[in-house]
Amino acid sequence: MKQVVDGNGSVIGSFDGEFVLNGSGSPIYRIDINEVYSTDIPCKFLGELEGNSAIGLSGQILFTIAS
Repeated sequence: MKQVVDGNGSVIGSFDGEFVLNGSGSPIYRIDINEVYSTDIPCKFLGELEGNSAIGLSGQILFTIAS
């Protein structure tokens, strides 16, 4: 799994290929191709994955997947 950091560079968890998981293994984001969703039911569209960074609807970096 790859490490995931927030916009400030703090580690928030890991990426398993579909979900960003927090330190205790609970999913906090879901990635569908290049779209980022919440894990709420129903899920919410939060932004898009551009390269390794998830960009939110207002242009902020939600998280970056370490390469």
